[in-house]
Amino acid sequence: TINLCCVATDHVLKDTDGKNFHVSKDKMNNVWNSKHMQIYRKFMIDGKKLPNCQGCYKSEELGKTSTRQLMNAEWNDKLGSRGVRQRVIEALKNDYQLDDSRPVYLDLRLGNICNLKCRMCNPYNSKAIGSEHSELLEKDFNYRMVYLREYGDTAEFMKTMTNWYESDLFWDQIIELIPHLKKVYLTGGEPTLIKQNYKFLEKIIEHNLQNDIELFFSINVTNVTSKFLKLTSKFKSVQINCSIDAIGKYNEYIRKNSNWDEVDTNFRKLCKIESLRLFVTPTVQVYNILHLHEILYYVEKCRKEFKKNIEVDFLFLNHPEFLDITILNDKIKQICYDNLNEYKTKFTETYNTTFFTRDSIDGLMNLLKSERHQKYKFLIPEFFRYNDSIDNIREESFGSIFPELEKLMREE
Repeated sequence: TINLCCVATDHVLKDTDGKNFHVSKDKMNNVWNSKHMQIYRKFMIDGKKLPNCQGCYKSEELGKTSTRQLMNAEWNDKLGSRGVRQRVIEALKNDYQLDDSRPVYLDLRLGNICNLKCRMCNPYNSKAIGSEHSELLEKDFNYRMVYLREYGDTAEFMKTMTNWYESDLFWDQIIELIPHLKKVYLTGGEPTLIKQNYKFLEKIIEHNLQNDIELFFSINVTNVTSKFLKLTSKFKSVQINCSIDAIGKYNEYIRKNSNWDEVDTNFRKLCKIESLRLFVTPTVQVYNILHLHEILYYVEKCRKEFKKNIEVDFLFLNHPEFLDITILNDKIKQICYDNLNEYKTKFTETYNTTFFTRDSIDGLMNLLKSERHQKYKFLIPEFFRYNDSIDNIREESFGSIFPELEKLMREE
């Protein structure tokens, strides 16, 4: 499918018949100037809030700089105020269509090939989850009910998970866009495992545009190969976001199939690359609420060891709802709050000089003091129903890995 934005809700773009656009059959230009996109442009130019963008608006209310704000600032810088104004004028003159201005940024998710089975993930973002999901859906009543309530019946959507990224139409259009691009975001699945990502990077190099197009990856840090490092080293500007949700056994539980020693070794390998902009991007969720501060301390240690500015950017999970930290009681949230406050006190210089780390800590501390989720009485049992199903099939135990958290959650 083709989406409005990676963090928006109800984000799949549709044609005039209400059918999802798909890259294997629809022309990019038709999507770029579709009725949906015209409506979204009008809303934004008129300064109206889009219902799809509630996640960003919520982050802004909590005092955390949202993806929307970051993107606006970044593209105002990359295109210049004149370039932005030119696109607005073109849209206003042309019924909110952009015929002359082509996309300058691509967010490519070329399939769902992934080696991990993260607790907060789903089968259309990770192929590794697929067989486990099918078995649970068929045999486990609790899992099936929780999944259907949270995601709906995705059977028809799953049928579209074909090798669309091998379509000639898709690749012809992507290659045609290369001269217009300024930045590309590659994720997955796991982007280091997706062969088509390497093909795309090689095409950029063939166009001799590796100094003009910025690369941005989100990786799970399990597959930092020499091939990946050699190819990305040819580009002038590269940022890597490392999806690390906890340290040690906690990360291994949340991100099934990951090995902490391997993740640590690979992360340190990345730390040694001076030109690389490096971020750690934990997904803030029920599982890691009592251990988020440990990530901050780990990154602090690596900053000192490698003399490198590494940022931490917390990503606030709000879907599935039963993993949203706002379902938790005040005692649990206070422990997390105190842990963050202690880190701020110990590492004042880092807190004061790193934009994303400070912004993340402040935003999370505000979230921890916000009102409790209205449906928490339903969602906490929902969490245990879902988690017990996963534990059973994986022969794991939430209580043995997170004994304190389980005790506090079951106290109510």
